[in-house]
Amino acid sequence: MVINTSLAYPFYLAPVLFPKKRWLGLAPVLVGWSQIVLHGIVIPRKAGAKYGPGILTALLLHLPIGIGYLKAVGQQGPIRRKDWVTGLIGAVGSAVFGVAVPNMVMRDRNSPYAFTAKQMGPYDVETSSAAERVVA
Repeated sequence: MVINTSLAYPFYLAPVLFPKKRWLGLAPVLVGWSQIVLHGIVIPRKAGAKYGPGILTALLLHLPIGIGYLKAVGQQGPIRRKDWVTGLIGAVGSAVFGVAVPNMVMRDRNSPYAFTAKQMGPYDVETSSAAERVVA
């Protein structure tokens, strides 16, 4: 929740506040599209599942909104290579400093609010093997 409210909202709000900075819009588009791969392939494969939580959001929201953004920006003129490069750097930076680092820093394996293995199901990849998940 901390990641969404304090880190992701400003990331998605920045292109609205500074619409002439195209790279600010490209970064969230690239992050959204990367979620298609993450939630559609990586997470299900790692969990031994057929479905990755978040894939519908990635396909039904991130993909069409990103396409719409590119079409709208493209009507104003071609997107410069510098904008693509800066947008990619912004996307990677947000993934590292907006998701990975906060998750590692704020992780508490002894949290009284931890999800149970039953709640996690096949996505409880750190505490069970694939064979144990199938049996349960």
